[in-house]
Amino acid sequence: MWEIHKNLKDSRLTTLFPRYIMEIYILPIIMPFFYQKGKKMSRTEKLIKLENPCPWSGGAPCPFIAANGRNVALFYVMQGSLYENVQLPDNRVTDDMTDNHALVTFQHAYAYKTEGINDEVFFAHPLLKQMLGYEIFLVKNSAWIKEQQKIHSKHLYYSKKEWKTLKHYLFVFHDEIFHCIAERFTVVSYRKSYKEMKQILLKSLN
Repeated sequence: MWEIHKNLKDSRLTTLFPRYIMEIYILPIIMPFFYQKGKKMSRTEKLIKLENPCPWSGGAPCPFIAANGRNVALFYVMQGSLYENVQLPDNRVTDDMTDNHALVTFQHAYAYKTEGINDEVFFAHPLLKQMLGYEIFLVKNSAWIKEQQKIHSKHLYYSKKEWKTLKHYLFVFHDEIFHCIAERFTVVSYRKSYKEMKQILLKSLN
């Protein structure tokens, strides 16, 4: 990324436009085309949009994640929440504010990870190039699952059959994305405060 950025600044464009014009106006427009050209995408991975019975807030979903061994769960603020209409200091969520939340629990979870990638740079992510909105996706032919399976194949009691039921789920939020390898997941809605949802989340891991 830095090499592309450096080459553009050192090119003839800098003789036509002042540096601040390049940085503020020109680069944000042309950089995505270089990202798309330079990215190495898997030819086999594909995103399949899944039905989400509880869509999250596009602006402030505030996902909260917890895990305990093979148990993984998260909750988020649902679409049309009060958080979207109330101005709070530093955009913080108040723990005592009652609103609509959704709890997601993953069954037989193998692994999870988060990425601090927001919607301003989705185009530069190998998977999110195909992204169709703030949704839940199933990653078919997941490179991450293949990588984990290859490592686990060295285990004395490795069973290829056990991996056939695992799926790579992708949750695309506004300011982060969440990945989880699990067999399946369930979504349940609640009318609770953020503080109460933290307790419900922890109990779901037991």
